[in-house]
Amino acid sequence: MIYDLAVVGAGPAGSSTAIAAAKAGLSVLLLEKKNVGRDKYCGGGITVLARKYLKDIGASEVEEVFERFSEGHVLILPGEKILIDAIKIHGYYLVRRSRFDGKLMKIAQSFGAQFKPETEVNRINVEGDKVVISDRKGEKYEAKYVVVATGADDRIPVSMGFPKREKEGLGHCWGTEAPYDVDTQIKKWRSEYGFTPLFFIFGILTYGYFWIFPKAGHMNVGMGTTLEESAKYGELHLKGYAKGLEAAKKLGILDNTKPFKVNMSWIIPGRPREKTYSIKKRALLVGDAAGFVYPLTGEGISGSICSGMWQPRP
Repeated sequence: MIYDLAVVGAGPAGSSTAIAAAKAGLSVLLLEKKNVGRDKYCGGGITVLARKYLKDIGASEVEEVFERFSEGHVLILPGEKILIDAIKIHGYYLVRRSRFDGKLMKIAQSFGAQFKPETEVNRINVEGDKVVISDRKGEKYEAKYVVVATGADDRIPVSMGFPKREKEGLGHCWGTEAPYDVDTQIKKWRSEYGFTPLFFIFGILTYGYFWIFPKAGHMNVGMGTTLEESAKYGELHLKGYAKGLEAAKKLGILDNTKPFKVNMSWIIPGRPREKTYSIKKRALLVGDAAGFVYPLTGEGISGSICSGMWQPRP
């Protein structure tokens, strides 16, 4: 079978593309190298804008996995005098990425997309008026066009002839999502700030920030900086993380820091690629693969969903 569209990668960008394309009446094949429930390290904050995009593509059902709502954030800049700025804004919805991504994959299937998990694509070639996609098991799939949603991994885009991603500006984040008595901690936060915030602590690193995001029974604690900064200082991921935990405990944000050990990391793009589509290759990049992230914070879910929802056309 030759599909109208093949989508490689079933993160938020890939699944959003598959949902929008299937709703538009296209036959869609969604390929994912892992399985439903696979995880990716990320703060897991869904912005109000991202929620709107999810509604726009008909994926409001994903709200079933929203675990908590945060009405705003607290920005902290340590120094001789600690600057704390609590801002109550339109808020964030907190998710665990394994559940959020898995739900989007299932929604894509409910709209008619064919889903193939545990399918790692290693080659995409153009043959006449179609693309032929090969996986590591030797299977081949055919489609009129392909959308590449493989995240920050450069291998597939570069193998197709897209310019290599510049290392300058790439981000590196690391941390963990650990079981924690979140409800008790939030009671203290609400007493102090009047709402349930996300925390951003600056000044731990030259560039970047340390974050604390509350989920349901889990606390996501991580930090991010530029890849260049991270590589420069060797064990920065351990030293910086320890400093962040120390600051969080000193400021009364976390009563217990023992559960938090670095066990996950991820590379994020810092800017859009020089080229994100090719008519000749019958291909288009979305989400992190295209470099669509908010440059100030590194937030990429909004850009992933938006880029996915606008691509499909009958």
